[in-house]
Amino acid sequence: MRVLRLFLAFVVLTFLFQNTEAQDIISIKHSCSFDGEETDQDFYIFNASNEADQIVGKIVNAFSLSKNFVVKSADCKNALATVEGKQRYILYNTSFLEDFKKDAKTKWAAYCVMAHEIGHHLNNHDFEVTDNKKRKIMELEADKFAGGVLFILGATLDEAKAGIDLLQLKGASDTHPPARARAEAIANGWKNSQEHHESITEATPTVKPIETNKPIRTEPPSKTKSEPSKGNDQPYTPVQPENDVDFTEVSDQILANYSVGIWQNAFYNAYGAYIVNRSALYTNGAYQLDTYMNGVFSGQSLGTWGVENGYLILYETQSGIYAKYQLYFYDANTVALTFSETNGTYVVPVGTVYNYYRL
Repeated sequence: MRVLRLFLAFVVLTFLFQNTEAQDIISIKHSCSFDGEETDQDFYIFNASNEADQIVGKIVNAFSLSKNFVVKSADCKNALATVEGKQRYILYNTSFLEDFKKDAKTKWAAYCVMAHEIGHHLNNHDFEVTDNKKRKIMELEADKFAGGVLFILGATLDEAKAGIDLLQLKGASDTHPPARARAEAIANGWKNSQEHHESITEATPTVKPIETNKPIRTEPPSKTKSEPSKGNDQPYTPVQPENDVDFTEVSDQILANYSVGIWQNAFYNAYGAYIVNRSALYTNGAYQLDTYMNGVFSGQSLGTWGVENGYLILYETQSGIYAKYQLYFYDANTVALTFSETNGTYVVPVGTVYNYYRL
């Protein structure tokens, strides 16, 4: 028995040593925090917990975005968003999050805190703003974003507001609106997201399913219309079927040939932000998806792609999440992707259609 105890102690110590990082210090000059303000301070930072990483992952996946920030636990008061140099950060206090969940009696309180800070980054807020009115507007924008996220992830309105309701006894500060205004911002974001979801659910898709006995087009892609777009896109070499192919059967290989290229989709989301998704599908089976919000780069996804039984399947390497879309080509340069399946967070209903055009 003593030998077993010693062995278990050795295993635990080994785990602790292997998972101990050299602590670092980050100097904060300007930030937006969840409650109150913390500026011109040094904080010790640590690796984020698995729970924090999972919460953040679910939030960004809900919008099909990649993180443009680093998450760390720190000895701050609650949680904050900041930028050091060119690196964006979200810092959170572990004890604060644990107590916040306990007091609010729901796990969604932690989601609300993290979504609020992510909202600052995705709204491209300027943390150096000194005008108190503008600062309060920024906080309400972050709260509204958090409310919308919490609906998508499955929280009820009461669960979404539970954390903010804990602050109801507090009035406004120099940088933060009163709790009643913040609760309304969360409710507004939650309701807008609900209505947007319902409008998508009620909408009738305009794209017909692929018919295996119907040609999708009558001529191969045009080189003149398949030039690479400007910017950071990698060179694009189209794969073209032979000119004399009779497209009487839609094979996966033909669909894959047509899919190679650089495609773009643009729309306004439920919060009025203009979203642009630019996706490059390469002949070696790799893909790159860059997302822009209101003209500002907000995330990138890298992975592999393929066509199977008439469906485009995207697999994100880092997260292990795949998404499956039915392919339908209007012509050489316009394609409709009908959402079918994913192993990630359920964001939109099955049957939602995304129209992309070739750059």
